[in-house]
Formats: sequence, C-alpha cells, structure tokens
Amino acid sequence: LLITKSQFIGKVEFANYDFALNQITRDPQNNIAIIAIDDKSIANLERWPWPRSLQEQMIEKLAQAGTRVIGSNIVLSEPQTHIGSVFINNALTELESRSNPELNDAINILKEGQIQLDTDFKLASAMKEAGNVVMGMQFQLVDPVGKPDNPLPDYVSRNALNLENENSRYIFPAISATPPIDILGETTLAIGH
Repeated sequence: LLITKSQFIGKVEFANYDFALNQITRDPQNNIAIIAIDDKSIANLERWPWPRSLQEQMIEKLAQAGTRVIGSNIVLSEPQTHIGSVFINNALTELESRSNPELNDAINILKEGQIQLDTDFKLASAMKEAGNVVMGMQFQLVDPVGKPDNPLPDYVSRNALNLENENSRYIFPAISATPPIDILGETTLAIGH
C-alpha cells in the first residue's frame, strides 16, 4: 500500500502511459487540424510568445471556417500589456483633468489608441464571438496540506467535474492552479487541465 502511493510509482505509471500512447499508430481524422507552434510557424509569423492579437486573428479565421471546437493549450494567466499603454493612460489622465473642450479630439485619439493596445479585450471578444473556444490551465499536482488559500474563480469552478459517481482513482489532488486571466476565462466555453 505504501508503494502504490509513492511519487516514484506515480512517475513510472505516467511514463508507462506516455510510452503506450506513443506506440499506438492511428491515422488522424481529416476533420481535425492541429496548429502547432513550431520553428517553421515561428519563422513564418513572429517570434514566440505570439501577441494576443495574432491569436485573436487565428480564432476569428477558425470560427469563420466553421470550426466546431477551438482548443488552446497556451496558458494565458497574465495580462498582455504594451509599454505604450502606460504613456497613453498617463496622458489621458492628465488631459482629462484639465477639462478643456479643445482637448477632446486629442483625448478621443488617445482613447482609440487605448482600445487598439488592449489585446486581451480583443482576444476575449473573438473568443466570445466564436463561442467554442476551450482553454487549458495548469495545476500543481501535489497532495495539499490544509485548506485552500483562495477559491478558484467562478469561470473555473463551473468546469468542475461531479465526482460523486466517478472512480476516485482518477482524482489528482493539487495545491495550486493557474487559471487564465478573468477577461479570457469568462468568455471561454470551457477550461480544462
């Protein structure tokens, strides 16, 4: 019993599972497309990490093509900020504090720049429009000690499995989770590990 709960046995089990999956030879179905982030795609598009605006364009194209489900295993757990956003925000604060009607055109231009640089909002809008994007998130799979520090966000909790009728053999305890940022997590169809 002690051996079956050891980390060594768990690692051997996972290694054996990976080996078995790699030995299976199946022809992929022609209705599944995998968009890989490999050396060739990086050379053709941009250096990694790809900006959210590029990911937004991919989701829009896949949705327009009638893709039934779009899965992304890129962990987007931090906002993408542009250095120019800081300057635009500071300039807007300064100009709006002056309450001078002659500055309205400049304020509107800066607000448009603010919108254009908010790639998280644009990606979330594309995901919401597609309505079928599934995102990944990471867990640190270790037996927890004590109670959780914080509950998971609602957009993660709604994806929890009801394990009352499930075999407990497939339950993996975790001590932490890295969910996507709120604006993306709230618009995704589902989140999984």
